[in-house]
Amino acid sequence: MPEEEYEIEYISQAKATSDDAESGELEWVYKVHWLGYPEDQATHEHDNGFFPELLDEFWTACGCSRDVKHHAHGTIIKPSQEYIGTCFHMRSCSVYQHMVPPFGRRAQEDNSRWISC
Repeated sequence: MPEEEYEIEYISQAKATSDDAESGELEWVYKVHWLGYPEDQATHEHDNGFFPELLDEFWTACGCSRDVKHHAHGTIIKPSQEYIGTCFHMRSCSVYQHMVPPFGRRAQEDNSRWISC
């Protein structure tokens, strides 16, 4: 049986974090909002190459360095609300899909350092 596909509505933030306590190597984890699901169903997703066009749009809108090495652990990058509104409108014409159910990792707000680009 084929896996169900879920549509990405928009990415609202990127957070510099490390899953490996030993190496401490940083990577971006993205807060992904899913089309047709409420805000509280947003998840944190690693960049596994499944939505490169959307990531390109996100980083262009932020105007910040995409290279995680230029940011401290816990840094959160957010695009403008105008960009998010544009993404929401564009998704009705251009759909991004992800093959993993969007309920594995619920997005949680924390006291990390925020950067508004």
